[in-house]
Amino acid sequence: MSGPGPSASAREAGYLAELAARGLGASLVRAEQTTEAAGAAAADAMLAELASAPGAEAPTAVFAVNDPLAVGAIGALRGQGLEVPRDVSVVGYDDSPIASYRLVSLTSVSGDVRELGEAAGAALVAMLEGEGEFPPSRRLAPRLVVRRSTAAPRVHRRSPGAGPV
Repeated sequence: MSGPGPSASAREAGYLAELAARGLGASLVRAEQTTEAAGAAAADAMLAELASAPGAEAPTAVFAVNDPLAVGAIGALRGQGLEVPRDVSVVGYDDSPIASYRLVSLTSVSGDVRELGEAAGAALVAMLEGEGEFPPSRRLAPRLVVRRSTAAPRVHRRSPGAGPV
């Protein structure tokens, strides 16, 4: 699940590239904003589309480009009778404070804010001291913070609106 903005676009591109490198396909759902409400609306639309397609199965996982979109998706999935993570795993991005709330317990990709701050500070000092142009961009390695919103995919998945498996 993606949304507008450069961060969302970069995360979307990385997600799609990694799936392609592993020979996996993905459906992409775009939310109009990067908010919880927009995540719920996008997930509801995805589930409605799946429910109207004969033989369609619910996804085994949803990756959202930020935590609010993921939280909205969790609400929509639960509203359709799907259990997270039993039926669908959900992963967000940013490891925001809401991700660690016990009720949500969202698995989330986290950047190292200390490393980011140090890199930004070093770049600013270099610029202020006249050490040339703006330093080249630098990629920082993220880490996955695993919580209770993910599980191994089930062999038999439920379609949205279907009865228990």
